[in-house]
Amino acid sequence: MSRILESLNDRQREAVQATEGYFRIIAGAGSGKTKTLTHRFAYLVQEIGVPSNRILCVTFTNKAAAEMRGRVKQLLGENITDEYICTFHSFCVKVLRREIQRLGYQQTFSILDMTDQKSLIKEVFEEMGLSSNDGITAKDALKHIEMCKTGEGWEHVVKLLVAPNDPVIPAEAEVKDRILLNYLTLQRKNLSLDFNDLISFTLYLLQTNHQVLDTWSNAFSYIMVDETQDNSRRQWAMLELLAKACRNLFVVGDPDQAIYSFRGARPEGLVKFDKVFSPCTTIVLDQNYRSTPTILGAANDIIVHNRLRVKKELYTDNVDPGSPIEWIHADNDKNESLYVASKVQSLLENGAKSDDIAVLFRVSALSRSVEQAFIQNGIKYQVFGGMRFFERKEIKDVMAYLTMAETPDNDMAFLRTYNYPSRKLGKAFINRIKELAKADGSSYFAALLKHYGSVKEVTRSGAAEYIKLANQIQGLKGGSISDLATYILDQTGIMKELRESEDTERLDNVVELQNSILSYENEHKDDEDFSLKTYLQDISLYTNVDAKDKEDSIKLMTIHQSKGLEFPYVFLIGCNEGVMPNQRCVSETRREGLEEERRLAYVAVTRAKLQLFITENEGQFYGGGNRVPSRFIFEIDSKRIQHNGYVPEYLAEMTRKIIQNEGLEFDSNGDYDVLTIGTRVKHPAFGDGTIEKVESSRNEYLIRMDRTDSLMHIRMDYKGLTVITDAPKDDNTTDCLPADEPESQPTEEVVEPTAPALMWKAGDEVIHPLFGLGKIMEVNPDSREYSIYVNQGGFTISVDFNFDGLRAKS
Repeated sequence: MSRILESLNDRQREAVQATEGYFRIIAGAGSGKTKTLTHRFAYLVQEIGVPSNRILCVTFTNKAAAEMRGRVKQLLGENITDEYICTFHSFCVKVLRREIQRLGYQQTFSILDMTDQKSLIKEVFEEMGLSSNDGITAKDALKHIEMCKTGEGWEHVVKLLVAPNDPVIPAEAEVKDRILLNYLTLQRKNLSLDFNDLISFTLYLLQTNHQVLDTWSNAFSYIMVDETQDNSRRQWAMLELLAKACRNLFVVGDPDQAIYSFRGARPEGLVKFDKVFSPCTTIVLDQNYRSTPTILGAANDIIVHNRLRVKKELYTDNVDPGSPIEWIHADNDKNESLYVASKVQSLLENGAKSDDIAVLFRVSALSRSVEQAFIQNGIKYQVFGGMRFFERKEIKDVMAYLTMAETPDNDMAFLRTYNYPSRKLGKAFINRIKELAKADGSSYFAALLKHYGSVKEVTRSGAAEYIKLANQIQGLKGGSISDLATYILDQTGIMKELRESEDTERLDNVVELQNSILSYENEHKDDEDFSLKTYLQDISLYTNVDAKDKEDSIKLMTIHQSKGLEFPYVFLIGCNEGVMPNQRCVSETRREGLEEERRLAYVAVTRAKLQLFITENEGQFYGGGNRVPSRFIFEIDSKRIQHNGYVPEYLAEMTRKIIQNEGLEFDSNGDYDVLTIGTRVKHPAFGDGTIEKVESSRNEYLIRMDRTDSLMHIRMDYKGLTVITDAPKDDNTTDCLPADEPESQPTEEVVEPTAPALMWKAGDEVIHPLFGLGKIMEVNPDSREYSIYVNQGGFTISVDFNFDGLRAKS
């Protein structure tokens, strides 16, 4: 047997020797896909005699390409030509350096990285006189530009960039489109392309120029592509064109690990590969060399519930089942994190190395409580690929405002807050304040107060706004810290800006800060020295920790960042509904979103080699609302799980109900009857209600729910909604009777009581049994309703005066 084949298992060997035609390799986690790819490259060169420069081998990252080149050279020697073992983007650069002049661009075009793009958009904003006060941020603008370049209209963007004249900007164009056109104009001026343009320009040339297509499709006898579950539509279209001549296309990937739809990845391209490239041979690599049978079984248990996949089941030859998966249930996020810290210390004491341990989470905001627990216990850690929680900009901004409330003479806090969000106080203003402070020997804020009258009129309004706010928050520092933080976020407009920017990560971080402040208050409210000052002092302990020692440290990272990595011990924290699966993603993309969330769970589970710990807690989200365990935990066979901490039955039952209703929620085929206003309906989770409004354009009913007396937005095509055909709603009926028993009816005439005195007024903070903490924004005597702003969701609900489920915030 050839040396190249002898170290492979049967499936890997079959894939390596499969040379002619279309091949789809479904490679499960830890199944040796990189080994298979590199050995196939070596087999083609050494056993078939293919020149190495006739093989195009494409992967997604520079790190992966470098690893593949290194392995190929180990197999074939250092002199092998490896020019075309590269990333998609570097391949496109090779094409464009030779062909782009056909589109009127010079071959010396520059490539814009993210820093360059930010500089370019900053220049656009300056030329247009825009700021964040105009309802769009630089980050929003770059996101819109990316969507235009990667979406259905990508060809239009290419044509604008290669046109002989600058694009004409219509007067009626929206701000974001005017920004796009100005951005493209600057790109043309600088003869530059970003990473999205590299893909689009190459595909455009292949599609529109037969000579370019002939040259490059005939340049390769074999094409191999790694991580194809992450291909975009444009990349699939490019591969189809490049393989047109040789008809030898070998793609490797795993639809179960497709977690980048937000970057344009389309796993259905791999799932339906055999329909586009026919005849196709599929080979499944399902033998895992990483994890224990117990861990693999859990991964299989979870992912089998997805529909968009190619069937496979990971297995290992390891007969030892390994340690059970430990499910830790805590009563709040602090105790959840303290348990993780305690378990980490135990692992370290028993011989594990710091690099053996990783803590994974769905969103970066979840790192906060673990970081605090690790610091408290002296555990070294590194936030992988990101910043520690209290070092993040949005957190430092809020902390600076809290510092100004406690210590207005803190110049660092002043510099961070005086013009954020923008109050149009520019460099001239702050330079003048610094001069005055230096002359007076005072703080910057004191100088502003003293010399406010000498501030230029153009900046006086912004300065007055800041002084007023600073005085207000100083006056509130003796009260609730969480109330003060909420006041700062509302009055400054920081929360509004984060919501409008659609920067979900920064918004989640700020909400998590509110969570942490609330937890701190609950823990320390009985301390004699409890105050804003002591809170700020305690937090400073977490921000002054030395973070230099990165090698010998526990790794904290998001699941996305963990892709491609493995660790003997993995902690998957925050496994609660709404977090994992992430409610925002599920709401926006329905079944597709839920399936991607399940793939994230699968990726997280398969990072573990020896032991997996899954943690969650039953505390409250900020603003109220109980956390319940994730459905993904319940999808794992209970025989594989060891419980640590009692899960109340009512929480378990809530999760089971979510699982039962999953099919109803997503299996609509668009064929449904439109219900009318006044129809009585039953929702499987929220109970009985009455339709008060039908919004066909938005595919929504507004339903007044009996149990909470609040309006819920429910999709018109939601199959879980059933019509109640028996007795009409009556105040004496109950939702708690079994479905097969008649609801009791009043035996005497019901007399309407006189209107009671109102319990609440505008500005009161109340807790709703379903939606949690909120603030009464308006009292409406005509409709006899309170308008309540829900903190957690950022929306407003209407609640009837007679509803007795509201209670005051304690």
